[in-house]
Amino acid sequence: MDVLGGRSYYRRAKLERAYRDVRAGAYHPLTPELTLTYAGKLALGDPGVTE
Repeated sequence: MDVLGGRSYYRRAKLERAYRDVRAGAYHPLTPELTLTYAGKLALGDPGVTE
């Protein structure tokens, strides 16, 4: 992003899309399987799980 400057932030730029995808990863929900595993561990009081 620093090398390409402002052009890298346009939506049609592949670098901008990759940057958004990486940044959005922190906000994506878990997969259904991981959600069930997490909920089960949370319900059973697994000490390694936090809310």
